[in-house]
Amino acid sequence: MMRRTCREAPAALAEYSPLVPQVDSDGNDIDGLRSVTLQTPLGTYAGWNVRAANFSEGDACDLTGSYIPFALTEAQRQLNNDPRPPSQKRYKTLAGCTAAARAAAHALVSEGLLLPSDEAAAVQSATNQTCKPS
Repeated sequence: MMRRTCREAPAALAEYSPLVPQVDSDGNDIDGLRSVTLQTPLGTYAGWNVRAANFSEGDACDLTGSYIPFALTEAQRQLNNDPRPPSQKRYKTLAGCTAAARAAAHALVSEGLLLPSDEAAAVQSATNQTCKPS
């Protein structure tokens, strides 16, 4: 019988550099199908996250995304030194946000990426998610 010896932990052979998608000026992914919610954002949505201090700090927290809301007002944006335009500047009013969601849904229908029968529900969902500033 031949015995194999294992070395714990295995020797690192190379560094692994994780790749992340390119993002727009809001920090949202630019690849793939952009949903109505993503086209009328109230923050940065990332499909990745990093671990907190005292819990494998700096390592990837796989399968757990993150959301970083926009400032509501210009004053809040400046106070936090946030380069992204605030929600009030983007949409002015709830009606403005709803109109942006409608336009995004209509464009997806026109491109054949959203069924016409799903357009109203997509607008309602985006309005509920994104047009209510936190």
